[in-house]
Amino acid sequence: MEALFEGITNLFEALPHNDFYTAIDGELHLDEAKQKTAFPYCIFLGLPGIHDFMFDPEEYEYVPIQFNIHSSDPSAIEVLSIANKLIALYDDTEDMVVAGYNVVWFRRQTPPYSFKVKDKRQVTLLYEVLLEKT
Repeated sequence: MEALFEGITNLFEALPHNDFYTAIDGELHLDEAKQKTAFPYCIFLGLPGIHDFMFDPEEYEYVPIQFNIHSSDPSAIEVLSIANKLIALYDDTEDMVVAGYNVVWFRRQTPPYSFKVKDKRQVTLLYEVLLEKT
């Protein structure tokens, strides 16, 4: 789903920069961040999904997406604030362009789930995306 990942990145990087971009200083990464990436940052990845048989796989692509926001602040305040900015950008977005597809929906499946990892904090959000082939 390279076209979807590019669409996610392009919306994130669009000028003028959005609040989510500013909050993580442009540090959005596909699959994993480099070893010494400065905090806070976010990674996103496509998850294996079960095809929804209500939609013809010849015409539609169903893709679960997970966003993980990482912070060096052990409290949940920073990651939840950043999560709200991510939500403002991506929830039910109509601004995303995915080459070769129409975005039917880009919708959040879970509220932000925050948890501690050693002395750091992470929040996870799950989305589902339905794309219609053009």
